Amino acid sequence: MAMIILYYISDCRSNPIRGLEFHVVLGESVPQPQSHEDKPWFHGGIDRGQAEDKLRRIPHDGAFLVRLVQHGDSRFGISFR
Repeated sequence: MAMIILYYISDCRSNPIRGLEFHVVLGESVPQPQSHEDKPWFHGGIDRGQAEDKLRRIPHDGAFLVRLVQHGDSRFGISFR
C-alpha cells in the first residue's frame, strides 16, 4: 500500500492533477505539527545527565521523559526510571 501512495505522490509532482476547474502540481508536503513540545513528558533542552537527575527525584518507578539527543538535532532520546 505504501508503495502505491509513494508512486502517486511522485507521479503527481511531475504530472499535474487535472479537474474540471483546476490544474495542480503537488509541491512539498505540509510540515507536521510539533504537538509533543507542550507535553509534560517532553524536555527538549536537557541532556542525558539532567534527565537522569530529574527522574531520580520522582518517587515511583515507571516515570519517563523524552528529550532531544542534542540541541538542534531531530533525533529523540528517552530516559526511564
